Amino acid sequence: MMFKKSANLLSVLTPYFKYIGWEWRLQLLALLLSCISIAAVLVSPLLTKTLIDRVLLEHNGELLVWIVFGMFGLMVVQLVLSVLSRLLSAHIGRNIMLRLRGELAKKIIEIPNFNLHDFNAADLSYRTMTDCDNVQKVLTQTLLNIVKNGLGLVIIVGILGWMNLKLFFICVVGLPFFYAIVKFTQAKFLEYTQMSTECRSHLTAHFVETYQNLKVVQAFAQVTNATKGIKKEVGDLGDLEVKRTVFGSIRHSCSSFFLGLGPILVLLVGAHDVLGGEMTIGALVAFGQYINWLVEPVKKLGGVYTTLVEGSVSLKRIEELENLHRKDTIALAEERRIRPECSRITMRKVSAGYQGKLILHNIDIDLERGMRYALVGENGSGKTTLVNIVCGLLDPMDGEIVVHSPVGKGSTRLKDLNIGMVPQETLLFNRSVLENVFYGKRGEVADADRILHSLRIPELLTERAGSATIGGNGTWLSGGQRQRVCIARALMSDPDILVIDEGTSMVDGQMGESVLELLETRNNMFTIVVSHNEEVIERMDWVFCIENGRIVEEGTPSKMKRKGKYFRQLFALGEKKGIQGRRHFAAVAG
Repeated sequence: MMFKKSANLLSVLTPYFKYIGWEWRLQLLALLLSCISIAAVLVSPLLTKTLIDRVLLEHNGELLVWIVFGMFGLMVVQLVLSVLSRLLSAHIGRNIMLRLRGELAKKIIEIPNFNLHDFNAADLSYRTMTDCDNVQKVLTQTLLNIVKNGLGLVIIVGILGWMNLKLFFICVVGLPFFYAIVKFTQAKFLEYTQMSTECRSHLTAHFVETYQNLKVVQAFAQVTNATKGIKKEVGDLGDLEVKRTVFGSIRHSCSSFFLGLGPILVLLVGAHDVLGGEMTIGALVAFGQYINWLVEPVKKLGGVYTTLVEGSVSLKRIEELENLHRKDTIALAEERRIRPECSRITMRKVSAGYQGKLILHNIDIDLERGMRYALVGENGSGKTTLVNIVCGLLDPMDGEIVVHSPVGKGSTRLKDLNIGMVPQETLLFNRSVLENVFYGKRGEVADADRILHSLRIPELLTERAGSATIGGNGTWLSGGQRQRVCIARALMSDPDILVIDEGTSMVDGQMGESVLELLETRNNMFTIVVSHNEEVIERMDWVFCIENGRIVEEGTPSKMKRKGKYFRQLFALGEKKGIQGRRHFAAVAG
């Protein structure tokens, strides 16, 4: 049953054999070296038998020299082959891990963000690191151990049967009990392994979440509670590991006990045969050595099963992400030599949503290059969903999107266009200011100096000592400084479509004016701004009002102020709530 289960687990892992790549030849070489090494070791007991029966008992000194040299030579061969095999295995493992982690990371990055809401960054990192490591061990160390110990087991069984068939059957008397223990404990062992893996992943996520929000924890005086929460989860994991260890120890001890019955009985019967003249002392000693080596491969193959179980648990967690990747992938265009031209974008009866839930209904809009558009609407009205469609981050469930270009209608896709996005939340890397600003830069930008100086990026370089990192998500910068870096990053990507989602809410009045002036001078792109600031909206060319996933009004800002019923209602609501003064649309924040 154990070997059948191992074979089933190996068949599940077969799709991952592709990560071995062309180095399967090296893997075969490593296996061959291991097999030769085993063969060299297995000759040793036969030499021991000869040493006792023909050298010690017959006083043959000349043969003693040859046997000693033979044993020494076998040790050298075994040592060299073992080292070479391990070096090859390590090299193969390194390259497999590179492919496995690289492919998984690429697939995670390509999965739309809204499909990853059930996964946090720590869990994804744990799967990319620890789970990939478990699968890699199966593809290298475990496969090597299966072949090495499996071959050794077959050879030893053959030698034992050839040396003394009666003693061979006696030595395997404990195997049925060993099999029964493995069979009746495997389900519980798999359960503990799954629970341990999930618990470790959850604990890692808790650590990361707490450390990322230290400012909140400290500001709300929750240090004690946060520490208690961590200690509780650490304790839960510790309790689980104790149960797993105790269970594993009992399992291992019981199986070892029954495996040890055979050698004891062999010693008893073999000694009786030696005394009766039916067996030589050397043969009994050699037989005993082979029995010990028979038990060892069986134990190691049991350990292989443990590794296979851990690998199968990790593989399921990796496959969960791969299934998400197959279900929905962001097929963003790679860097192109020839940049596609686009004069107009048309959406007709576009409907979209997430995980089967419809959010946008029959959207009809026309976007012209060089125009600046404002999106307004209440929280949850569908503004962000529409922005995700425009950015190519979400495919519509229904409807048609046409990108008009000189080459021909529909010859270019939204995903072929360069996108510059300033999200609501300031998402920055723990790198220098310049590395963040130039992230995604695709080529030379005509007015790069003006962009950098208008957003006062040189001042940030001076304050942050140029190459100094800005902390996780820009924690060493103020809110306004982070937004300036985000806006500069979007503009320096020389986008065809620029989307600013509340991207000026934390910059001061003078800086906000500089941003608006920059937008007004850049007439070579589509500009879409989600804002609750009336002054920003007035500087746009066209306004779309979204309510419950539908475009209910559209027109110029002046027209919306005069005739837009929903637009005026939002403005009146902002005045009534008194949020940020008379000139803000509080309900539009999203």
